[in-house]
Amino acid sequence: MDTFFSFLNSIFYWIQTFEKSNLVFALKILSVLISLGLIILIIRLAIKAGIIKNQILKYQTFWEASKYEKKHTLRIWKKIIKLLRERDEASRKEAVVLADKLLEEMLERSGWLGKDLDEMLEKTTAAQLANLEAVKTSHNLVKKMITEPASLLTHNEAIQILLAYEKAFRDFGLIED
Repeated sequence: MDTFFSFLNSIFYWIQTFEKSNLVFALKILSVLISLGLIILIIRLAIKAGIIKNQILKYQTFWEASKYEKKHTLRIWKKIIKLLRERDEASRKEAVVLADKLLEEMLERSGWLGKDLDEMLEKTTAAQLANLEAVKTSHNLVKKMITEPASLLTHNEAIQILLAYEKAFRDFGLIED
């Protein structure tokens, strides 16, 4: 048994001396240099292939589109608020219909699947849209109002509908304080 332990001890001693040798140090330096060379080669190839340029363009396009979406949404939202302030029923109806269309447009541009707002909302989860139930209820009221033009829409109902849509727009970062 002592011979086995002395054999293991000699192996451990050999490994420790090998780790401290100049050869291992040279191999470490060589591996660092090879790694740096490969990183430089990868970066140069990525630049030549245009991968980095394409990624930068994607991010620029995304940010510019986001700015456009914000401006577009804010412009329409101001129009909706202006219509609501007119205090007549036709303007209220126009305001909630416009908000409904704006939500549909926003979800469509964001890549949500569905041929219309009903389908998009059915495929949506509460994790994707915090006030999903309020938005569904509001959309159903707007849909009912469109199909039954004689139905009344009070100022308070219009405000409740628009508050649900406003929360959705704020959650998506399209409307800020």
